[in-house]
Amino acid sequence: MVYCDLRVILIEFSILQDYTYSFFIEDDLLDLKIKRRGEGFQYGFEVNKEADTPKNQARKVQAKQEKRWMSVSLVVVGIIAILFLGAWWYNAAHTDEDEMARIRYSSWQTPAKVFTSNNNGIKYSFVADGRGYESRMALPLQTLFPLESGDEFIVRYDYKKPHLNVIDFEAPTPSQIARYRQRAAERHKTLHPNSPKKEVECLLDIAFEIKGLAGYADFYHQNITPTQNSLHNKETFGRLTRDIPFQNAAKLCR
Repeated sequence: MVYCDLRVILIEFSILQDYTYSFFIEDDLLDLKIKRRGEGFQYGFEVNKEADTPKNQARKVQAKQEKRWMSVSLVVVGIIAILFLGAWWYNAAHTDEDEMARIRYSSWQTPAKVFTSNNNGIKYSFVADGRGYESRMALPLQTLFPLESGDEFIVRYDYKKPHLNVIDFEAPTPSQIARYRQRAAERHKTLHPNSPKKEVECLLDIAFEIKGLAGYADFYHQNITPTQNSLHNKETFGRLTRDIPFQNAAKLCR
């Protein structure tokens, strides 16, 4: 005999083996399972969620919706994570770029000396706040003159973090400018062995007055083609030396 809310809903006699009774309580279909255990019986109630009932149909629809929402939620969370990581990486990368751009125009500067230069890049060192620093970088695509160990250029740095620095190959030190002049003079003397030293020095003075360091570079690269060096070559040297102001000034060198 089975009661529900003091009301008899099931009466059955002579049940001696396993048996299952099904009945509704409100919208739920319940299974009363009787299992024989030796000389006794074991009872249990279960809500039947597999039978084709209106409540179970609603459960299946809700389960599909929940599964769909779970999938959508996982996708959204994944997209948010990707966007977050992308934004973090972008900000980190651009922060470094912005930092280096700021340092490029920093007023904190000091001479730096290049002490190795090869196809793998260059190393340079400088002193800031009483301490020595060393940096490495890729070999620059093009410089006024080929880099040599001992060359000196201005390096700009963050005064709080000197390891963040940028070397400026367009800003040679005064001693480096003298080296450039000497190299240009030696190259011109090699290519024009009959030119007197005093005349070569005079021509370089004129070139520097007209074009600055680029004038020295034109003299140094006067025997190479534009494909070897697009900025300074035999054509730029020819234009410089054939220019009327240069020609007029060069008359005084002879």
